Amino acid sequence: MMTLQQLRALVAINDEGSLNHAAERVFLTRSAISKCVKELERSVGIELFDRTPKGLLPNCYGKTLLTFAYGILENVAAARHSIDALRKQQVWELNVGVTPLTSLLPLLAESCGRVSETSNGSHLVLHEISADEAARKVSQGLLDFALTGAVPQAFPDLEIHPICDLKCVVVVHASQQTVLADHSASRAGSGSLSRWVMVDECVSDPSIYMRYAGCATAAPNIVNCASMGLALNLAQTSHAAMIVPERLLAEHPLREQFTVAVSGAEVPSTPINMLVKKRSALNPAATRLYEDIMRSFSAWSGIGHAKTCAAAH
Repeated sequence: MMTLQQLRALVAINDEGSLNHAAERVFLTRSAISKCVKELERSVGIELFDRTPKGLLPNCYGKTLLTFAYGILENVAAARHSIDALRKQQVWELNVGVTPLTSLLPLLAESCGRVSETSNGSHLVLHEISADEAARKVSQGLLDFALTGAVPQAFPDLEIHPICDLKCVVVVHASQQTVLADHSASRAGSGSLSRWVMVDECVSDPSIYMRYAGCATAAPNIVNCASMGLALNLAQTSHAAMIVPERLLAEHPLREQFTVAVSGAEVPSTPINMLVKKRSALNPAATRLYEDIMRSFSAWSGIGHAKTCAAAH
């Protein structure tokens, strides 16, 4: 079988006119380059050089093969140059999952902007989906990683990297006449807190409402939304209550339209987690974005990096 090394030897002998000089050019010994020529002649089934007192001179067969050899070696060099250029550009496609809750985190857009500016054209796609769907797609390799609130229990192959816990409050639309601040009354579901709108709930995990109300099953008057904007609009029009992170509400454009009904330790906090199949297998651009998010949220939440843990459910 004809090899690139044999073609390089053929071209070098033709260009240099000497076995010694040709051997130096392709970093071979004289005996090694002579062996290359013999193997090449054996592979094509005919002698390619005339042996003369002046050295090896290409015959008509050798000259014919040389016309192709030059082209092949030029194409190989061009291909390597293109691959090297592409590698230097580090053009990667990043697919990151976010939930309706985590999509509103203020530092997410900043991290994405910084990494996009330094990744030389890497293509970043953010997918806003439910926590269950995000975990499934990370497990299947369709997302590099996902930033979620609740963590589904059905994916033991995922790494869970805790970022922080966000303090939550119960809010109602400001137009409601009765604002319940009494913890026991709100848990009983009386008054204006009898209807609820939720986001970022996991099918396989107790909802934040269930943890708040201290019950084992969700109430029938709960609507779970796949969009934070839809949830806020529904809460506004249906006079329902919501459990939302206090810090996110303070930075949301609709904050003036809602009133805090219940706050304090009785309202459960919501965790913010990073889900990844295998952190060490992330491409360079995904690694930079992942680390930027972790650093940014660590400073934002006032905590240090939490230890990585494997899903134990």
